[in-house]
This record gives sequence, C-alpha cells and structure tokens, in this order.
Amino acid sequence: MHRAFIYDSANGMKDLNDSIPADSGWTLYEAAGINTDGKIAASSYGNTQPDPSIVCDYYSGAGPPVGAALVLSPTTTANYTVQDLGYLGGYYSRATSISDSGKVVGFSYTAPCGGERAFFYDEGADPKMQGLSMREAMSLNDSGKVVGYVEEYINWSCVDVGNGNDCWRAVLYDGATKQMQ
Repeated sequence: MHRAFIYDSANGMKDLNDSIPADSGWTLYEAAGINTDGKIAASSYGNTQPDPSIVCDYYSGAGPPVGAALVLSPTTTANYTVQDLGYLGGYYSRATSISDSGKVVGFSYTAPCGGERAFFYDEGADPKMQGLSMREAMSLNDSGKVVGYVEEYINWSCVDVGNGNDCWRAVLYDGATKQMQ
C-alpha cells in the first residue's frame, strides 16, 4: 500500500496519515504538491461508500473504485485539516497539483465505473470543481495555466497524432481565458 509523506531537513520523512485526525476515515496514499502556505494536494482511499449494487468488473464482482482528491491545510506544524474536493460524477478523484493561491488540478471519474476527466478546483468559483476538456490535468501555475493531456480516439480506435500510434497529446488550458491551446 502506498503512503503519503512530507519531508523537511529538520524532521526528515513523516507519514502524513499521522498528521490528520485519526477518526477521519481517510488513508492518504499520495501527496502530489505543496504550496507556500504549506497546503498539500493529496489523494486518499476510504471515507467514500458507493452504491453497493453497482458492479464495474463483472468477472470479479468488484464495485467502483473509491478515493478522493484532498487539500490538507496546516493547523500547527505537525497537524492538518482535511478538505474533500469532491467528484465529477463518480466515486474517485485524484489531486495532481496545487498553486500558491490554493487552486487544485487533477482528474475525476465522471461515472461510477470510469470516464476520466480533468478538473480545476477553485474555492472561489461556482461550481468549485469544474471539468476540463482533457483526460488529466498534471500541473498548474499561479497564472491559472494548466498542463495536461487528451487522448485522441475515433470509434474506439487510436488516432495517430504523428508519432506511431501514440494517442496522447499534450495540451495547455488558460484559466483566465477559459481556452484550450
């Protein structure tokens, strides 16, 4: 099992699971970024219970994947509060980056059993989590520019984008103009 850690030269490596409330129900498996305020973009297992009647894998009977994109905010030098950023329709989201202004990007399932779509999370926006026209957002800067990728398919077949059956294409989204480049 993966665990999320934070490192500093004075204290070394520390498991972030030891720094969130013990009764939170979250198990942090990834810390993807930290901003100048010490807020951390993280991802977790647990604390989300999907509809038990949903079956995503008919061979194993497994239900939908569960997990959440989170922001951890420092309350003291050793502890964090946990904020669940939500989903775009499924039961799974993952944070990949956080800006100094607290905006977060990542991806979320749009249905219980899949349908990945990138998101841009802004606490001051309505809705706070907005889907982007890309598969996954990987990082963002303080100007609101987001880098990520799309997959090019037509009728379930890969569209060669020029380098030998590679269906992925890098994209840049400008949060100020709301345009994809």
